Amino acid sequence: MRSIGTGLAAALCAGLVAPATGGRAAAGAIRVATIPAVRAASAPSCRLPMYGSGVADLGDGTGPPRAGFLLLPRGRWRVDPAGTIVDDGPGLFRTLARPVLVGSEAAATYLPRQGRWVPASPAAVAPGGASYAYSGPPPIAPDGAIGRGPTPIRVVQIASGRSRTVLDRGDWNVLADRGGTLYLVGHPFGSDTTQGLYRLGPGAVAPVLLRAPSPTASWVLVDRVAAFGLGLNPADRSAPPVSAPADSVVRYDLARRRAVVWLYRPGIQLAPVAVTAAGDPLVVADGRAGSALLLVTAPGRARTLLRGSGMLRPGTLEVGSALTSATGTWVATDRGLYLLDAGGRLTLALRGTFTTVSLAGGCA
Repeated sequence: MRSIGTGLAAALCAGLVAPATGGRAAAGAIRVATIPAVRAASAPSCRLPMYGSGVADLGDGTGPPRAGFLLLPRGRWRVDPAGTIVDDGPGLFRTLARPVLVGSEAAATYLPRQGRWVPASPAAVAPGGASYAYSGPPPIAPDGAIGRGPTPIRVVQIASGRSRTVLDRGDWNVLADRGGTLYLVGHPFGSDTTQGLYRLGPGAVAPVLLRAPSPTASWVLVDRVAAFGLGLNPADRSAPPVSAPADSVVRYDLARRRAVVWLYRPGIQLAPVAVTAAGDPLVVADGRAGSALLLVTAPGRARTLLRGSGMLRPGTLEVGSALTSATGTWVATDRGLYLLDAGGRLTLALRGTFTTVSLAGGCA
């Protein structure tokens, strides 16, 4: 199974979720309250870890992915050789630093306490940074190509580099590690195009099904209490003109095991990119009339944080990555690096193009 990206969009079958109350919007129009972005008087003084091909406006936007730090508030980009991650065969990556750590994502996370870079996304690293999880690549064909087959789930101890297989059957991808409990998307019966939502507890030998697999289902984010996915309202006759249209954001309560449509915008492509510390999703909305970054604070209630031009037109808002940390939620865009605080105030920390890098941890 391929790695999950923040822009992943697919639809949920009709009847999979319960409706929620909320305002309606005309097809293709983004009708929400607006909060203007405010330029910060001074950005926090810290190092923000990033991984990717660099910060374009700083002259470092091409070449192989590298790990490094954006030094704030001045905005200098410093590559960290200790974060070098290289290919380790088809579908795998490894660190050069020892102990060697192996993963299957073209991503990285920096752990300040350990001073280590990990070849996994921040969501796949256990709270506290003792371990991370990844899905191994499927069987390799004789010609070296990646074939179809099971993608076992492995957990790696960061201090030693030792790994163990916790799930060896099925086609899986790690959505998040929440205190030793893994949230997975995939299918338990081998390679399949359907993606259900599952939970694998510590010591469990089989995952627990939370939401049934469906050819049109997609779950992309998990926080402490909920998972967020994408859906398509079958009544929307102006569905977004993309290969995997999604006009709805769905929230699944992990304790109550109930799914609710959290945001619906007919004719507009939606994609959640992060969840704030308060549990509110940040959603990129892209329609013919305009694009926007939305903060969804309740079912059907959204506020605009940033705006851009319409779908497939110059000036469309692009969000490279977003990450919630102790200082707030960082959002890397094609216009600059922003910080959303606990009060919902968005500040511009640094102007630039930040779509060629992924946020790899909180600012420290």
